[in-house]
Amino acid sequence: MPAQNARSPAPVSTTARGGAASIAASAASSACHSASFSALRRSGRSMISTATCPSRRSSTRPSLIGSSCRRRRAARGRRYPEHAAGATAGPLGPRRWTVAAPPAIGLRAPESGVAATDGGRPARIDARVGDAPRDRPVLASAPVAAPPPEDRMLPTIRSTCRLLLATAVAAGCGDPDAGSADPLDGADTAGDVADTEVPDTTPPPAPLTPPGPGFHTAGPWIQDAAGRTVLLHGANVAQSTKYTPDRLPWQGPEDFASLAATGLNSVRLLVHWAAIMPTEGELDGAWLDALGDRLDWAHAAGLLVVLDMHQDIFGEGFGDNGAPAWACDQAQYDAYEPKSPWFLNYLSPQVAACFDNLYGDDAVFSYLVDAWVAVAARYGDHPAVVGFDLLNEPHQGTADLTDFVPDVWQPRQEQLAAALRAVAPDRVVFFGAPPYQSLGLVAEFTPTPGPDIAFAPHYYHPGVHDGGEYQLAYADDIDHALGAMAESAALLGGGAPGVPTWVGEMGGPTAIGTMDLYLGALVTRFAARGWGFAWYSDDKDSDFGLRDADGAFLPIVDLLAHPYPRRVPGPFVDAELDLDARRYRATFTWSYDAPVELWVGADAPVTVAVAPVASPDAPVPCAQAEDAPTGAWTCPPATAISWGDNYSIILEWNND
Repeated sequence: MPAQNARSPAPVSTTARGGAASIAASAASSACHSASFSALRRSGRSMISTATCPSRRSSTRPSLIGSSCRRRRAARGRRYPEHAAGATAGPLGPRRWTVAAPPAIGLRAPESGVAATDGGRPARIDARVGDAPRDRPVLASAPVAAPPPEDRMLPTIRSTCRLLLATAVAAGCGDPDAGSADPLDGADTAGDVADTEVPDTTPPPAPLTPPGPGFHTAGPWIQDAAGRTVLLHGANVAQSTKYTPDRLPWQGPEDFASLAATGLNSVRLLVHWAAIMPTEGELDGAWLDALGDRLDWAHAAGLLVVLDMHQDIFGEGFGDNGAPAWACDQAQYDAYEPKSPWFLNYLSPQVAACFDNLYGDDAVFSYLVDAWVAVAARYGDHPAVVGFDLLNEPHQGTADLTDFVPDVWQPRQEQLAAALRAVAPDRVVFFGAPPYQSLGLVAEFTPTPGPDIAFAPHYYHPGVHDGGEYQLAYADDIDHALGAMAESAALLGGGAPGVPTWVGEMGGPTAIGTMDLYLGALVTRFAARGWGFAWYSDDKDSDFGLRDADGAFLPIVDLLAHPYPRRVPGPFVDAELDLDARRYRATFTWSYDAPVELWVGADAPVTVAVAPVASPDAPVPCAQAEDAPTGAWTCPPATAISWGDNYSIILEWNND
C-alpha cells in the first residue's frame, strides 16, 4: 500500500520516443535519493554535506554550504593527517603517517619544558614524557587507518547513480518499437550494483625515506644515514692524552680492535685546542694528520667516534690541558696557586678570569672556532665521525650559575655549531653544560634554532667519584640528576622529550667494592631512557681505567657492553634492562628499510627474539654479522615486514 504522502509521478506517454528513458531516469533519481538519504542518516551527516565544496581560494562569501565544507575539511584533516595543512609529502605522495614525537622512555618524566619566553626567560610548561616538541616532529609508529565504510558510502552512491542513469539513456536510444518494454527489467542487477562498494585503493604503508648521508637527529634519537636509531655505548679515549707531550691517545690499531671486541661500539675521542693550534693562529698539520690515523683505526675496528674538545682547569697555562697558554694573560698564570683535589682549582680567581676572557673576547673565541673548523673541515665526512662535543665541562667563570648557560655559553655554542655546520652539515653537534648536572641542577637552555643538536651531560655521583663506596640510597640521587638532565634536553629542544641525550662521561674508581652495583644502577636507567653513554676512560692501570696494567679489560666491561640493540630502523617506544634476570627488552617502530643491529655477546649463550608485537610467533631471522666482531648480529627486514608496526627485541643471556 503506497505511503500517504507519496508523490505521484507526472503522466508520461509510453509510446513516445524517450518515454522509457524518462521512466528509468525517474526511477534512478528516486533510487539515488533514497540511497543517499539512508547512507547519510547512517553516517550521521546532514544532507548539506553532499554539496561540492568550493576551492580554498574561492571568493564565495560564507554560507551554510561554506561552513559545512569547512567542517568537512577539518574532519578530513583529523581522519587523514597527511591531507591537513602542514603535512609533509614524500617522493611517492603524502606520507601516511601521523606527525608526533615518539614517547620518551625512562624511569621519570622531566618536570618541565619550554613553551615560550616571558620577559626574555623561558616560560615553563608541563612537559610529561610523550609530549611532542613543537618544532621537532618525529614520524610516529602507526600508519593512518583507512576510512571507515560509512565514509566510503558517498562515492559508492555516486557510482550507482551514474550506472542507473546510463541505463535510462540506453533505454531511450534503442528501437522505437520497443517503447512498451518494462524499463525496470533488470532491477535486481541494478540493486546488486548498488550494494557493491568501491574497493579501497589506499596503498599499503611504505618504508620512510632515510634522512641522508652522515648522522642526524630526529626528536630524542640520533639517526644514521639509513634512518636507524643509534645507541652509543662506549668509552673515552683517553685520559692519558692530558699528560703525553703529543696529546695523542696511547691506543694503536689493535687496541681499538680489542675495545670493539668487548661489545662497545663507540669512543669519545679527546682532542685539544693547544695541540691543534699551539701557536696563535697557526694550525699543526702533523697533529691533525695523526688524528686522522686514529679515526681510521677506529673505523677499521667498527667503532663510531664523537670528537671532544677537552679541557680541565682551562688549559696549559695552569699546568693542565685544553686551551693553549697564549689564550690568556701570563699574569693570571703567575698569580695562580694550585690546590688539591684538582677540581678545587676551578674556584681560583685566575682560572675564572681566563674563562671570562674566553667567552667575552671575540678575538680569542674566534681562534677556538678556527681550531674546530680545521678539525671538521678535514674529518666532518669521515665515516666513523658521528659529531662534535663542543667543550668539555665549560666553567662559568664569574657568571651567575643560573644565567651562565642561557646568557653566556649557549650563544657561544650556537656560534660554534653554525661554523661546524657550514663545513660538516651531516654531523651532530653536542651541546654541553657545567658539571653541576651531577648534583641535579637543570641547565637553563633556550630552544636552539639549528638542526641536529644533542645534549651531552656528564654524571659522577659525588659520593663515589673520589673513592667512596656506592650506597643503595644513592639511587634517589641518580634519579634526581637524570631527571634534571632530561629536563635540560627538553629545554634545549623546545619541549619534551627534547633533543637526544648522550652521557659523554660517567664512571668512578674501579677498585671500589660496590662498583658493580653503582654501574648497574646507571646502565639500567640509561637503557630505560634510551640514552647512550661513554665510560671515562679506556686507560691502563688508572683509577678510572677499563684495563689493568697489561691492557686486559676489567670485569666491569661486561656491564657496559651487556647485550643491547646498537641500531634499530625506527624510534624506540620503550625499553627495560634487568641485570638480575639477565634480560633486555625493547620495543621499536620498524619505519625504514634497514636491518636491526644487535650486540649479543662474544661468549655467553644468548636467546635472541625480534618479532612483531602483534605476532610474536613470526620472528625476524637474525645471525652473526659478516666482517664484524663475534657477537655482533644483524636482523635484515623480512619480506613480511609491515612498515610502521611495532616490533619487540628480547635478549636473554647467561654468563655464569
